[in-house]
Amino acid sequence: MGYETIRIRQDSTSQQIAAGLRDSILRSELLPGEPIRESVLAEELGVSRNSVREAVRILERSGLIDYQMNRGARVREPSKKDLIDLYAARLAIEVGAAEIAPLDRYEEVLVNAFEDLCSALQGGATESAVMADLNFHAEAVGIAGSERLDALFRRILNELQLYLAVLSRVEGEYADPDQVILEHKTLLDAYLGGDRELITQALVRHAEENRGRLERILDVRPSSQ
Repeated sequence: MGYETIRIRQDSTSQQIAAGLRDSILRSELLPGEPIRESVLAEELGVSRNSVREAVRILERSGLIDYQMNRGARVREPSKKDLIDLYAARLAIEVGAAEIAPLDRYEEVLVNAFEDLCSALQGGATESAVMADLNFHAEAVGIAGSERLDALFRRILNELQLYLAVLSRVEGEYADPDQVILEHKTLLDAYLGGDRELITQALVRHAEENRGRLERILDVRPSSQ
């Protein structure tokens, strides 16, 4: 049949390296602007430079790493311009999804996502809280039932995690779980209320408040570039 050579494999070496680097970046073990030394990493891990290079390309496509000729790869340095663009895209996707989502689906999905967020916040692990926060929003987008909207939102999740990690590290975003819970309870109530205009207003307010806090951080944060 011509399919004899096809083999199903587990994650490739480059995907595993990319996942490890991604975790290190989001845990702030690798800081914005820090170089990724491909040769050093390959030697330490005992893998080929090609595997490391492909891992870097994966993270470059996801928005976590910048690659420049003659400078190599570096952890992406958050910028105000990128932040504004990122939040504009985020808001467009979330509002667009809310415009077409069946309103009667929100309760069964978002109540569980909200409870997961509350548990993560009470557990005190920042990384888990960031993931649960973004999962709440991803679940809301998913209710629209659009694979393309889901794909677009997934594409910006990594960058959102990078910015939220900065927000958490500098301003202690998740150090006050009650405030984060209150913000998302407001969103949850809007979704469950079934009024699309109120949902949009709540999403706009939430995005603007988060973006504003990040803008203030970036205004005073020294750049490594």
